[in-house]
Amino acid sequence: MLRHFLGGRLQLYLDFIVNLVDVRDVAAGLILVMERGQVGHRYVLGGESIPLKKVLGLVAAISGRRVPLIPVPGRLAEAAATMLEFIADHVTRRPPSGTAEGVRIALRATALSIEKAQRELGYAPQPVEPALREAIAYLLGASANHHGSSPALNPAFRPSQTSRGYGI
Repeated sequence: MLRHFLGGRLQLYLDFIVNLVDVRDVAAGLILVMERGQVGHRYVLGGESIPLKKVLGLVAAISGRRVPLIPVPGRLAEAAATMLEFIADHVTRRPPSGTAEGVRIALRATALSIEKAQRELGYAPQPVEPALREAIAYLLGASANHHGSSPALNPAFRPSQTSRGYGI
């Protein structure tokens, strides 16, 4: 999703709740589950539940790339995804960029609660913005290396100054 946004001139999006977490926080959470978790219990090792519109706004602010954002209503997104599936099945023979079932799942998405993992395990994920910054810097750097040019980053961008790295 980040690569798509960073490479686009126009961003059509379906606004739904996404839960973003640094993969390293999830790995630390899995260790906590093994050490402190109760057999037969389930723990949500998530992070911040954020509307996609806000995520795209953060990506634009971090990268300095201002791409027009156009929200797409759910029914239109589902119809478009159905057409993409048909084209993928009968024309391109490549996976579609979206599916109708994916749209339906997204429309039902709600915020996840990590309270049980926090309370019982001591799970404490970091804020997602530093992870987004690292992921975007990586993607822009990979893009620059691939295309031979250096993309401009927002001057406000600062990589994490802590000993702990961030990433998505």
